[in-house]
Amino acid sequence: MFELFREFLGLESQRTGKSSQRGEARGGARGRRPARSKQRPLRHEMLERRELFAADLVGIARGADQILLNTDNDPAHEIDQSFGVAGDMHLAGDWTDTGHDNVGVVRNGSDGFKHWYLDTNGDPLHEIEYLFGFNSDTPVVGDWDGVGGDNVGIVRNGRDGLLHWYLDTNGDPNFEVEYAFGLIGDTPVTGDWNGDGKTDVGVVRQGADGLLHWHLNWDNDVWPEDGYTFGLNGDRPVVGDWNGDGRDDVGAVRTNQWGFLNWYLNTDRDTAPEQQVDFGGRGDTPLVGKWQASEVSVSVSYLDFGGARAGDVEPVRTFTIANEGNAVLKLGPSQLPAGFRFTTAPPSEVQPGARAIVSLAMQTGASGSRSGQLTIVTNDGNESPVSIELHGWVNNLVEIGQSNTSPSNDSTSSSNDSTSSSNTVPVPIVDVLPQPEIEVFYTKGLPGAFGPLPLVGPSAASLESIQDGQAKVVDLGRRVLGQTVSLNKDLLIVTNKGDAALELSSISVPKGFRIVGAVGSVQPGQMAVLEIVPTATTVGVYRGEVTINNNDADESEFNFSVALLMEAPAPADLAVSYSGPYVKDGTIDFNGLASDAYPTQTLTIHNHGQQNLMISGLQMVAGYQIVGIRNGQQIAPGGQITVSITPDSSLGEKIGTFRFTTNDSTEGAFSVDLRAKRFPANLPQTPTTTVNLLRDVAVEKEYLTRNALRIEITPAHGKTTRGTAYLITVHTRSGANTWQYSGRLLQLRLLGENAQTIPVENWTAVQVQRG
Repeated sequence: MFELFREFLGLESQRTGKSSQRGEARGGARGRRPARSKQRPLRHEMLERRELFAADLVGIARGADQILLNTDNDPAHEIDQSFGVAGDMHLAGDWTDTGHDNVGVVRNGSDGFKHWYLDTNGDPLHEIEYLFGFNSDTPVVGDWDGVGGDNVGIVRNGRDGLLHWYLDTNGDPNFEVEYAFGLIGDTPVTGDWNGDGKTDVGVVRQGADGLLHWHLNWDNDVWPEDGYTFGLNGDRPVVGDWNGDGRDDVGAVRTNQWGFLNWYLNTDRDTAPEQQVDFGGRGDTPLVGKWQASEVSVSVSYLDFGGARAGDVEPVRTFTIANEGNAVLKLGPSQLPAGFRFTTAPPSEVQPGARAIVSLAMQTGASGSRSGQLTIVTNDGNESPVSIELHGWVNNLVEIGQSNTSPSNDSTSSSNDSTSSSNTVPVPIVDVLPQPEIEVFYTKGLPGAFGPLPLVGPSAASLESIQDGQAKVVDLGRRVLGQTVSLNKDLLIVTNKGDAALELSSISVPKGFRIVGAVGSVQPGQMAVLEIVPTATTVGVYRGEVTINNNDADESEFNFSVALLMEAPAPADLAVSYSGPYVKDGTIDFNGLASDAYPTQTLTIHNHGQQNLMISGLQMVAGYQIVGIRNGQQIAPGGQITVSITPDSSLGEKIGTFRFTTNDSTEGAFSVDLRAKRFPANLPQTPTTTVNLLRDVAVEKEYLTRNALRIEITPAHGKTTRGTAYLITVHTRSGANTWQYSGRLLQLRLLGENAQTIPVENWTAVQVQRG
């Protein structure tokens, strides 16, 4: 009964409130008060391995691209997917605000930036791509603004020893939300700690007591609102709404002595885990989410029909298609090899947890070998189509004899025995003539490269059935004049549901279109994939009738209408986004710089238009290294370039405007002011003795004269050999004097009778007004 707790040694939850954690989360010891939480006895309870009726479920990423998702918290997975490549970091989120989560990966780029590739439909291809953060950053995911759907973010080690959170809310490369919370070395975690529908931040810190200490923040300040002790050093923290109450809770994942992962999940933030899930193995990456996907499972991979005689009863074999996922499994067109037919065809849908029986018959109308592959399109992202090998053979027709005399009585039957066997005639086998049966679908995809099924991209869910002579127009949507489509091409899928070859003799299309793909024979159970390619050379609406001439007796002229809007290409469209902490009120302000500090601000220049964006009139700024842009440079439609701006090593103030013009008829030009001031290393006349208080006699005598109006102290970017660099500026009526001080300023005393101290770790920029 108590084995789990002996294994989970030390999981007492020492809950601490906001007042007892102010110094610890920020990292400073000054002003910290001792925690007043009580030590509560360890609660022993029997942990049942029961299904959690929870919003969030567990999963793992294994190796480069294997995703295994669990929907019932047992040791076996129900959903498997493929996504990612070696070296990727796997994570999960609700990327499209559907109410369920999908996987994604973050990949370090050769350009130094993190590239995010997010999946929305369970297939091996990404549908969303971001550029956000540097390679050294830690990725995080959450609904930062509470409007629904998850966004990306990164956590970066700050020069001040703190973790800085940069969170995106609109999908561009620039952050909209910034926090400073936690210490370098903490593990960032995110969750809706208070149930308000918005994702908050937190950190997990390894304690000297061997336990994990959780510090949770939900009001965007530097102090935690709640704290827990849960898990052992070395465990991997996980967060999820384990019981579906709308509030995220904590958990710990531990590798046991046999190499398996034990998940300890806490739902009431007390002293014990309420659930243990055993899932995954050593080296796997834990994932948490609301999984919703179909998972196809076929009972066989090979069906042997054996041998039969021509004209015999057709042998029948059956198999089952099961849906082991928790979303509807959709089944689309199937492909049967010649010589086989369905007696019970696959259904269009299989509900979660259900299974369907499918029956096949081997046709015996003619002798010969029967073999091939049955394929069925599904909406299981990484298992479509499913395939089954079929094999059998039919021997030549054997005559069947029958007496042509009338039945005789007993007295004559014996005398006629010798003649009855010789008077036989063949009994002809009467069969219905085989007929082709045309069926047509429309979809978007990529033809020609997916095993026996010549499709990439389309699934059963994306196929639109077309009826002969239908009134509904097949709308190909909008196209841009002069641009070709490399993906999501317009495809016609012509299938043969009959039992004789379907002959496609010709296909006619209206003006502004052409068909790519060979006409000819489509065998029973097979399909032909044709592409409809717009050929219009002028702007306008193109509409007309497509006719597929074929040998289907009742649909020999298969007709339907198509339509397309051809638009003029939109002009080049300039957009610029920033990635870096130095943008303030439309100015890139690097502030004061220590002699060895070289901060960089990056600009990403996008072309959201449909024509090339041309760079011209480039105006650089002296004192800066600006890399990645040149006059005459062109950015293709949908493309982008990255420009880096770094102050050079020259001393003094660097002020100027970086500008360029483009052929964007609306935006035209872009400009941004650059500002920086680089100070020399400590000057000989600069005090280098330890200055604990700004009111030190040496500093006051030399810099605080009767003419002083105010003094400003600003931490400079970067560090020097003597410690953190600070810029001290004294303003007088005759001007201002600034020098760099390197050392350890412990506190700042404000001047005046009501003196008070401000801890250095709270500074961003401090102004001291003289009374």
